[in-house]
Amino acid sequence: MARYYPKSQLRTNLFTNGNEFKINKRENNNPRYNKNNSKINNSYVGYYHQTSEGLSFTGKTPLDSSTLLYPILLNESSSKNPSSISPKIIKSSNMSSYFLVNERYIPFPIKITPSEQNYFNGTFFRYFCYRNNKISYFEIDKSTYTDLVNKSPRVAYDLYTPILVNWILVGNKEQVFFSNKANVLSIQQTKNLPGFSLYFKNNFSQYYLES
Repeated sequence: MARYYPKSQLRTNLFTNGNEFKINKRENNNPRYNKNNSKINNSYVGYYHQTSEGLSFTGKTPLDSSTLLYPILLNESSSKNPSSISPKIIKSSNMSSYFLVNERYIPFPIKITPSEQNYFNGTFFRYFCYRNNKISYFEIDKSTYTDLVNKSPRVAYDLYTPILVNWILVGNKEQVFFSNKANVLSIQQTKNLPGFSLYFKNNFSQYYLES
């Protein structure tokens, strides 16, 4: 049975060329997935969709037969028999990033929602990153953003550009909308981020709370 997600919590009709995700080996052996899946290192080539929880699944939408995708880690072994390798994987406490011991991790999408204190302050910081070799944006958490800004050896900082947006939450709804939009457009122009404003799908009053 297909999972139900509101449209606002989905990114659909995405495509990967095989360097971002892989499928569990047991699922990879299922003929249902072979038509979209590269057999090299269990990497996945084909359409996929993402949820607001930062999870990625095969298929253009949840209506398609789908299975969970796992991010491919940088420097992951290219052995012809990947099933024989059992690297130790660490999951960060915020559940947003995965990385191999002594190797770099790839930023992973995560949705951050405002806290009560954020609404009291009227604004909150949102953290994003841009995949440098293609026009792709997604939201990340503060710790991943900090690693990217500081060019930490733990993260693939050379492949992603960190973005910080101060997001307004309260006030006149129309003013909140245009203020957030103007801020995003300014960042897009200043940092030369093609299409960054399109990521928000004109929802610049997201998380708005009438004061």
